[in-house]
Amino acid sequence: MFGFLTLLSLALLYWFSVWNLSRDEIKNYFKVVLISGVVSGIVFLVDVLFSFPFLANPLGGLSTLVAFLGLLVPIALFLSFHSKKGWEKIMGILIIGFFIVLIAFINFLVGWIVLGVGAFASLVVLMNHKNSSRNWVILPLAVLVLSILWPFFKLTPIYRLDIPAEVSLGRSASFGIAQNTVHSGIKSALIGSGPATFQFDFSKFRSKSLNDNPLWQVRFSQAHNQLLEFWATVGYLGAVALLLLVALAVFLSFSYKEVRSLLPVWMALLAVGWYLTFSIPIWLILFLLLIYTLPSSMVRDVKLPLGRNQTDSIVSSSIFVLGVVAVVLFLGFLSKVYLADFQFRGGNYEEAVELNPAQSAYHMALAQDSLQRALSIADDLGSSDSEEIQQKQAEIRALVSSSINNSQEAVRRSPNNSALWQMRGAIFRDARVFSNPEDQFAKDANDWIVQSLTQAIELEPNNPSLYLDLGLAYEAQGDTDLAVEELLKAVDLKSNLAISRYELGRIYYNREDNDEAIDQLERSVILNQNYANALYSLALAYERNDRLNDALILLERVEELNPDNDSVKEQVKRLKSLDDSSEEEE
Repeated sequence: MFGFLTLLSLALLYWFSVWNLSRDEIKNYFKVVLISGVVSGIVFLVDVLFSFPFLANPLGGLSTLVAFLGLLVPIALFLSFHSKKGWEKIMGILIIGFFIVLIAFINFLVGWIVLGVGAFASLVVLMNHKNSSRNWVILPLAVLVLSILWPFFKLTPIYRLDIPAEVSLGRSASFGIAQNTVHSGIKSALIGSGPATFQFDFSKFRSKSLNDNPLWQVRFSQAHNQLLEFWATVGYLGAVALLLLVALAVFLSFSYKEVRSLLPVWMALLAVGWYLTFSIPIWLILFLLLIYTLPSSMVRDVKLPLGRNQTDSIVSSSIFVLGVVAVVLFLGFLSKVYLADFQFRGGNYEEAVELNPAQSAYHMALAQDSLQRALSIADDLGSSDSEEIQQKQAEIRALVSSSINNSQEAVRRSPNNSALWQMRGAIFRDARVFSNPEDQFAKDANDWIVQSLTQAIELEPNNPSLYLDLGLAYEAQGDTDLAVEELLKAVDLKSNLAISRYELGRIYYNREDNDEAIDQLERSVILNQNYANALYSLALAYERNDRLNDALILLERVEELNPDNDSVKEQVKRLKSLDDSSEEEE
């Protein structure tokens, strides 16, 4: 809905501007965007250098920030070149320098690429401009050289930032997911899966090969770039419409001299679209380019015939009042939305849910938090008196009930999100500790775990962790055949996952299928030589096959990994005595 409202607002801005504003007036839009870039950069610097708790990168990811700043450089050059005021020219050059310093500060490759593309296109345009001076040619040339040499020589950032690496889905993987999405049906081919739904496309159509990637557990919510994002979420019609729109605008920029100076911005924007998905500020720049590119000969001067008489005056007044009411209501709604997000990020999940109950992530976070609070209270029961125990038990029941209800609300509001179904299953699994295995709640909880994980697998069929969880759920129900079947699927999807091999080997051991148990447990130990549980289970399997020396070696390794575990020490002593007895008999 937010994506739709954003595009609708930008479309209304487009029509209002081309009908009512001149090109010189439209330039003020670019000045405002340029100022917003300066403010964003200052806010980011203050947050990094002084760690203010209420300030952060206004654009979210650092990749988006450096791409946005690189896109603003040719805009600043365009405004400076066409300005008739000397102080505006100087200010534009200073702003360009500030943006370049920020890009060097963060030092992400995408920022240098966007900066270089814009500088190259600016250089070409200025060299073909009859009134251009050598001084203006020198500026984009210097920026181009810097954008090439800095990443080529792998120069370090100006200031070392302690920031986590940003990762995105690869272009080839994004292409495969988008292709499978649009080819899944006629509706998807025409209009895609829907705006902002790529995370569901990723879950449903992620390939098995992604499980070999170190980031196989990450669920990506965006495609690698804007074209693939559009192709998957709005289908062929949306992707072709975007391409035609941009192609038409670039063609008009070539055709009309008065808008040719914005070609570098178009080129930089295309570079952003090749490496990233568009954030709202970049969408704004796209529409501002469209507004400025449309030649005046194609614009109709439309005047609304309001105010001619009393009737028209009443109509116009009514429209104005309704508009004001709509704006106030919308801004009030947005205020609640952003306040809810602020509360959520601060860990105040109940307040976030009250302010914005439509957000499924808030309900699931509240569900997990309620369950953790219940577990924490349960740990303190031993140190309480009888009256306190009753009060705490009542509080635990209320928290568990709240956890289950909020997890149900989360999947109700976002039924296509496999991650939420998996988390719902985990909540029921952890909630079983508050009941006896023979209680009805424990039996129902097992059924709900299986149902939740089955739904998650339907939405994300190539995720091995879901089959692992489902296998363990079937084992808890006592159905080891189904447990083995699901665990084998997990192993097939990701053969190098040590925990799947361990759980499979453990079930084989409990079923007294010792050869299969040893095979799986040995594979698990090979994958993780410090996996204490797998080492311990393999030692028991070796002991069952009378390989006492091998079992003793493994148990001694487990003792090294768990030096404070008395039960392991007892097992080592017991096995040593058995080994000594067997040697004496020989």
